[in-house]
Amino acid sequence: MSGHTKGPWEVSIRTGCFGVFRAGKTPNCMSGAHDTAIVYQDGRGERFNGTGYCVLTDEQIANAHLLAAAPDLLKACEEAAALLNRIADTDYEIECQHRIEAAIRAANGE
Repeated sequence: MSGHTKGPWEVSIRTGCFGVFRAGKTPNCMSGAHDTAIVYQDGRGERFNGTGYCVLTDEQIANAHLLAAAPDLLKACEEAAALLNRIADTDYEIECQHRIEAAIRAANGE
């Protein structure tokens, strides 16, 4: 496994920013969390809230949830690859195994 921050991760979504943090360590992303976040991003929408922050776009919110799920997705891929390594016998199953293994390598920076 790569040297990434161990999961599970949680996401903090506010009007003007989001942060992805280790589960149980989730501060408000508006209170200096960019120093402790695994991933932090300010809003980049064209709308502003009443305090002057750019509003997060729908795409940013969806990305935040996907990023927070990354450790669980990696673990599921590793388990699926191990299973397919034992049982894959059709071309489709072998191709799926190869795609999953490629995704694991990419997640591990290989």
